[in-house]
Amino acid sequence: MNKVRTFALLSTVALGLALAGVAQADEKPLIVTEPFEEIFPNPCTGETVVLTGEVLVILHQTDDGAGGFHEKFTLVPRGVTGTGASGTQYRAEGAHSDAFTTGPGRATTFTLSVTFNVISEGGTDNVLAKATVHFTVNANGDPTAEVVEIRAECRG
Repeated sequence: MNKVRTFALLSTVALGLALAGVAQADEKPLIVTEPFEEIFPNPCTGETVVLTGEVLVILHQTDDGAGGFHEKFTLVPRGVTGTGASGTQYRAEGAHSDAFTTGPGRATTFTLSVTFNVISEGGTDNVLAKATVHFTVNANGDPTAEVVEIRAECRG
């Protein structure tokens, strides 16, 4: 689970740094649609599924005027479909959202919520996945809260 925590935190921080200055306090969020393509190994059937479509990206960053930084990031698949190696058709639905807050002399928090479902057009097992991750580090740099819940199930 340490890899999940590290990846989630680093990806959010990297994204925040890469897009720093895009949205400041009182500005509208950045909203874009990006192409999506992913090779998804279906853990329920063992087949490889090539998923393509678009993903809606919403990023809102603010500087609170006291040295604090707040970020909200959301990804939503749009029209993401795919074909498995067997010819089975799939669609992907769900969302990814996270929030990151930090500032001098205060706690840093990171919360991630992901629901991702790959649903078959037929009797093939569907992948239903959900992840919730939360970390808090106090102003002294000491971890004070950690929640990592990841589950996936196959339903046919």
